[in-house]
Parts: sequence; C-alpha cells; structure tokens
Amino acid sequence: MKKPLIIIFISLMLSACGESESDYDRGYEDAWEGESPQKNSDSYMEGYGDGDYDADCDYYKRNKLWEKYKKLLCRN
Repeated sequence: MKKPLIIIFISLMLSACGESESDYDRGYEDAWEGESPQKNSDSYMEGYGDGDYDADCDYYKRNKLWEKYKKLLCRN
C-alpha cells in the first residue's frame, strides 16, 4: 500500500516542477489582456511592452484602422 502512495506522491512532485512561465511571458500576457503591470523587472516590462504593442496592432488590424496600424509601424 505504501509503494503506490509513494509513486503517486513523487509523480505529483515531478509534475509540479515543470517549466514555469518566465517574467517576459507573464508581462506579455498581462499586457495582451489589458491588465496593469504587476511587476517591475526588466524582463517583465520588456514582455509587457511587446504584448501591448502586439495587442494594439491586432486591434487596429481587426477593426481595419489602417492609418493607426501604419502609424504604429505594425508588422504583418
């Protein structure tokens, strides 16, 4: 009975050790979702800036606001 419990416990511990999201990724997601910045690290803020930029470009493209899209120098 102990062996299956130990195996399950170890499996759960190992699954929790998977790659966690980086600060850059968290910043990108926060900006994309329109949330206020949650951290102040350089990596987070870089991701936040990129996410904000991409979200704006996507919005302008979806709504066919081509002048704003071009003015922001969005990538295709």
